[in-house]
Amino acid sequence: MHEVQVKDKTILNSIEKAREMGKLRNSITGGEGNVAGFIGEFLVHDIIGGEIDNTYEYDIVLPDGTKVDVKTTRTSVTPKEDYECNVSGINTRQDTDIYVFVRVISGTYEKGWVLGYMPKQEFFNKAMFNKKGTKREGSSFVYKSDTYSMMIKDLKPIEELASEGASS
Repeated sequence: MHEVQVKDKTILNSIEKAREMGKLRNSITGGEGNVAGFIGEFLVHDIIGGEIDNTYEYDIVLPDGTKVDVKTTRTSVTPKEDYECNVSGINTRQDTDIYVFVRVISGTYEKGWVLGYMPKQEFFNKAMFNKKGTKREGSSFVYKSDTYSMMIKDLKPIEELASEGASS
């Protein structure tokens, strides 16, 4: 897990990009997570490089053509190894090669964590499926859509992806 202090410039750029984009179709949060999503993309880009290419399918393309989709979650606490990283069931057909998971402090956006990555196919092979409307075990959280989840501790370190992207 890679902790990052988010720069003011990154926050301002993310706010501007979120305004330009507007609300995404099928957004579970009604577009409220757009600023955090862009911050997540910038944080990942700073570590792995490549080219930001915001599409519905993926967010970053590495020099070797690998497509990376960044999944950012807003949080109010420092993430723990046994927290989940999720991909909504409506996103299973995205044309991406790798998922990178990020958490960003809600509201202030002052801090973020690049949690790790997982190749798309490996993610779905290993992830747990959670049906919409079910409660997360040991919690009051209810899944708002069909969701695939994996714990942070099961992700690959982002540094591995950074070295792969840098050597391409």
